[in-house]
Amino acid sequence: MNIESSVFVVLILLVGFLMFVVPRLTRPDLFFAVTVSPDFRRTVEGRRIKQRYQLIVVAATAAAVLIETLARTELAAILVQTGGAALGLIMAHGMTLPHAATVSRTIEIDIAAPAERIPGGAVALLLPPFSLAVLAAWVQFNWHRLPEGFAVHWTLQGADRWVTTTPDSVHRFIGEHIFLCLMLAAGALGIIYWSRRISTMGPRAERERMFRRHAIQLILVVEYFMAAPPWIALTGGSPKLMAVWGAALAIVVFALSLRLIRSGQGGSRSAPSRNAAVGDRTPDASWKLGIIYFNPADPSILVEKRFGIGYTLNLGNLKAWAAIAVMVVIWLLFLR
Repeated sequence: MNIESSVFVVLILLVGFLMFVVPRLTRPDLFFAVTVSPDFRRTVEGRRIKQRYQLIVVAATAAAVLIETLARTELAAILVQTGGAALGLIMAHGMTLPHAATVSRTIEIDIAAPAERIPGGAVALLLPPFSLAVLAAWVQFNWHRLPEGFAVHWTLQGADRWVTTTPDSVHRFIGEHIFLCLMLAAGALGIIYWSRRISTMGPRAERERMFRRHAIQLILVVEYFMAAPPWIALTGGSPKLMAVWGAALAIVVFALSLRLIRSGQGGSRSAPSRNAAVGDRTPDASWKLGIIYFNPADPSILVEKRFGIGYTLNLGNLKAWAAIAVMVVIWLLFLR
């Protein structure tokens, strides 16, 4: 087994561990995407449901490790692991539904809550794509300084895909990274303006605001990292610099993600517990198979995931489909 395969196995095990502990990271009154009493997960039935899910995750992860070790087919290993975890979630979701709690769907708004803003404002948000636009302008007048070819993909052992320096290849490479930066910027804006807070006041609301800030900070950090490869590749940066970039990206993303994991979804693990079931104030019926959120009556474009950390799209909102359509059109027309 070479070093890349060994690293991939480690990643499989890490992902398997995260899948294993995900039930502990969700809000205490959400159990496999179902709103329940906060005490339900500690009941005999709750423990049985969780154990069955975790057994499926362990089996799927072990199968993925075997596939990678024996056949070295990464795609098959990923499909087996993610497919197994999804099956475990769907089964656990179905087993939990009969135990759903009845909760109020009233949406509370605290007009005195502090406004949320992007750290550093619009300048910090748009600086990465703007810097790439500057790079695109610079190369127009400095073709003689560009290398004859440049790397567009890297692995642990260095660059593994190169292209010849042409106007099309350069502009496509820069455009792809501008596109990624703008998508990340849209995600940060979406958390602030197109999702809603669940807790309205007190310590829980403060912890939730902190979680949202940390999520936005993670997105911004990744956005800045995504702006670096074109600058390095087109200005003659050494392959060692890209290796440093990759290692730094992995370390920073891991550290910031760990901060979110430790706080739990919406900061719920670090906030005082409550006795009544509130969940995330979305209807259980709108969560299809516990994974997909579809609610045309909900104006939010982004909502908290009910299983895991982060946010997902409300596919019942036409604005979400419009955003998806815009991204697909841009990709097909300019970046394919």
